[in-house]
Amino acid sequence: MVFMRQSCLSYHCYRVLQANVIRGTLIPGDWDVCVTSFECCIIEKAALRKYNWRYLIMDEAHRIKNEKSKLSLVVREFKSNNRYV
Repeated sequence: MVFMRQSCLSYHCYRVLQANVIRGTLIPGDWDVCVTSFECCIIEKAALRKYNWRYLIMDEAHRIKNEKSKLSLVVREFKSNNRYV
């Protein structure tokens, strides 16, 4: 039996902690899964688009239905192999 250690980063955009979390946790990439909100994707698009995501899974796909919405434009900037909505 093989057990793999996987780490999950639950990222919330709190202004007070934002810079420390980005510099100390997000950018080093010592995690396997990142769970965040649409608002964080918009706020932290510069940090999040640096990664080549294996999967980009989005809930509430109706929020990206409008191609001109800010969220839709930001999500299109992310590189990913697979997308699920």
